[in-house]
Amino acid sequence: MTSPAGGWYVITIRRNPQSPFTVQVSQKPFPPGALVDSGPYATQAAAEAAAQKLRTAPVPGTPIPNPFSWVGAVAHWIGDAVLHVTDVNMWISVGWILLGLLLVALGINLWLKIPQKLGAAAITAAKAA
Repeated sequence: MTSPAGGWYVITIRRNPQSPFTVQVSQKPFPPGALVDSGPYATQAAAEAAAQKLRTAPVPGTPIPNPFSWVGAVAHWIGDAVLHVTDVNMWISVGWILLGLLLVALGINLWLKIPQKLGAAAITAAKAA
C-alpha cells in the first residue's frame, strides 16, 4: 500500500517525559511530538521491517567504567618517583635543605645557650656528687 501523502515512515514518539520512546510506523500527518527515524518506504511491510530493526537495536548507554583504571595511575606515580629518586639534582636539593635545617637548629641552640646551661648543670651535679 502506497500512501498518497508520501509513503510510510518509521517514527519515534514519547507521550510524556516519564514514558519510554515508542517506535512505530505511520503516514503523514504525524502525531504531535513525533520524530522521523527513516522513510519514506513504499510499503507498510518495508516500514515495519525497518521499525523492527530499530526496536531490536541495542540502546546506547553509559559505558561501564574500567575497574582497573587505577593501575595506570599507580604505575605513573611509581615511575615518576623512580625518575626523581635517581635524579642527582634532587639529592643536591635535599642536601641543601638538610644543611639549612642543621644551621637553623644550631643557631637556635646557640641563641638559647643550651650548651652553656648543660655545662653548668653538669658542673653543679659533679660538685654535688
